[in-house]
Amino acid sequence: MNLHVGTAAFADLLGHAPGEGSGPEPTAVDVVMAHPVYGELGWICVVNPERTSPVVADQLLVAYQGARRRHERRHR
Repeated sequence: MNLHVGTAAFADLLGHAPGEGSGPEPTAVDVVMAHPVYGELGWICVVNPERTSPVVADQLLVAYQGARRRHERRHR
């Protein structure tokens, strides 16, 4: 699962700003980590989320709501 969460949520989830710190191997399973390519832009990823599924679901809802607001604003 790959999600853009923005810099504030990224820092809340990972404990450091995008582009800072190091994380687990990109193949780590069920760990919220910076996206290996887009992490510096505020993207996270989780491979096979199980324990982390509540975090992923919450962030997915936030991303959906943001996309919906942008769509509504552009198509008024």
